[in-house]
Amino acid sequence: MAYDMTIICNYQKCRKRLTSSAWVTKCSHAFCEEDGHREFNNSNEEKKCPACSSILNPQNYEIVKVDLNPSEQFKSMVLSGMNPEIILDVCSRAITFWNYQMYQESLYQSACVKRTRETVQELETFYENQVTTLKTELGRGIKKLRDSKDEEKRLSLRLAEMNERFLEQNRQMKKLQDEINSLQRRSLSSSVSDLLPEFSRSFAATRPSESSTFSARHNFRVGPQTLADTTQRQELARTYAKPPVVRQSPAFQGSRTPNLARGFNFIPASPLFHQSDHGRKRPHSNDKLRNKQ
Repeated sequence: MAYDMTIICNYQKCRKRLTSSAWVTKCSHAFCEEDGHREFNNSNEEKKCPACSSILNPQNYEIVKVDLNPSEQFKSMVLSGMNPEIILDVCSRAITFWNYQMYQESLYQSACVKRTRETVQELETFYENQVTTLKTELGRGIKKLRDSKDEEKRLSLRLAEMNERFLEQNRQMKKLQDEINSLQRRSLSSSVSDLLPEFSRSFAATRPSESSTFSARHNFRVGPQTLADTTQRQELARTYAKPPVVRQSPAFQGSRTPNLARGFNFIPASPLFHQSDHGRKRPHSNDKLRNKQ
């Protein structure tokens, strides 16, 4: 890897590589075109170095703007005619300036490396502590998970045991319920058998006799409302009366053709009359009511 011999701007906020031109000071600092123009090209008599705050006088060549890429003509004429001692002195001072810049850059890079190493070490320590903490938490989590699994097994066994006990109690309850139902049926049967004679006696005592029923029928009296209902029933019977039914008398029984000399026995189908067992016509109960009226 080739060593970089480029000078860096000594302004801390800039740190730009100088390739075309630079502002150099007697305190061996170099600045880029922008920073040098801003700091040194003003009307103030006293100038300060932005790097070390040294007082600089432009009149004494304490601040010089140099071309970092001089032409061949400039190189051949800038030291021409000078004594070799002067030439060597100028060259030695220029090399000293360059060595100082390289030394400052090495110090800066060393400081950056040191800060980076310190930061890396701090980060390593921090992350080692974090890893240790995470390992501890992981161990606790694994232990807690193992305890949870053991607790789950214990609870599962307890749940199975309680379920078995519940089923056993349910079977016992069902058995007891069946026994209770059986006892209730037996008790109900015995109660009914015990109460049946008493109920029969009370029913016989409260049942009305035939004489009282007959007297109640005999003492029936016809009122105005009863007569009105009877009259209405008679009118309905006349309206919806069926035509008379022709029946043969005993004289015509056994012959296919009726004997006109003997005649027919017409029995009306009105509900006001009904035939007795001996073939004799008797008035209906409604006729009795009409006669009473």
